[in-house]
Amino acid sequence: MDLPVAVTTPPTAPPPAPRWRRLLLHPLMAVPLFIIITQQLGEKGYPFSNFPMYSNPSDWDDYIYLTDAQNQPIGIQTHVGMSSAKLNKVFNNTMKDFGLRQSAVKRNAPPEIESKVGAEVLAKARRWSENRQRPLPQPTRLHRVIIELQPDGRLTERTHFVAEG
Repeated sequence: MDLPVAVTTPPTAPPPAPRWRRLLLHPLMAVPLFIIITQQLGEKGYPFSNFPMYSNPSDWDDYIYLTDAQNQPIGIQTHVGMSSAKLNKVFNNTMKDFGLRQSAVKRNAPPEIESKVGAEVLAKARRWSENRQRPLPQPTRLHRVIIELQPDGRLTERTHFVAEG
């Protein structure tokens, strides 16, 4: 008994999508799409953010550092658990608490106020270092360095002692 044999044709692949469609669905198309969406939303988001603080930099900046009694630098990150820049931010915010808000005033802060600010920041740093079980040495000194751009284009650096505690 002969069974009927079904004749099947092998499946054929669908025709390739048009070139424009393949390009549109390519993973790299997500980048221009992301750019268009972020620009249309009007939000200040990566990658085309507006950062005006970098467009007109100040003609001065400052940083602080800590030393021991022999004026040997102390690792702020090691003892306090924050970078020198973060501790400097604490210093500048504390200056604002003392009423020194304007840049020119902070640059040339009165020594008596600056030393009060320094003592307060040192007390905070000492607490933070003790919480980390890495106490700062006695005494610890706080120094401030002010870097200024002079009218003739030179950079000058003024280092001065602020507080001890």
